[in-house]
Amino acid sequence: YELYLRLSAQGEFAFDNRVLSAWRQHPSNTSLDLEMMMNEKLAAQRRVATEIGLSAQHLKNSQALTRFRSAQEFMREGQKRQALRIGLENWRAIPSIREAARILVGLLTPTPLLKWNKARKRRKASERYGSVIV
Repeated sequence: YELYLRLSAQGEFAFDNRVLSAWRQHPSNTSLDLEMMMNEKLAAQRRVATEIGLSAQHLKNSQALTRFRSAQEFMREGQKRQALRIGLENWRAIPSIREAARILVGLLTPTPLLKWNKARKRRKASERYGSVIV
């Protein structure tokens, strides 16, 4: 994440819609620790803010948006109490009514339904892109 922040100061990114890489997912992935991931993103933003020309106010706004988007991740993983707490603390950062509606619907949707939908999306992705067996 920090590398991409630094590169963003060098110019725009190009988009290539081809699938060029894959990653392995397993129950002990560090990235499943959502609290740690959120804190690491916030720390990376603080470390590079001056280097990439972020004002104190822009950094504050970016961090609030990062926290809100992390609340969405907590919600998708069924950690709704944490999602609600972080979302309410950072509600001013919600970039659109659509995003506000999505997290509200997610918070009101039963967790088993969220997990079913996530598994359905993973199956579809596996069917479309295949899987890598290690």
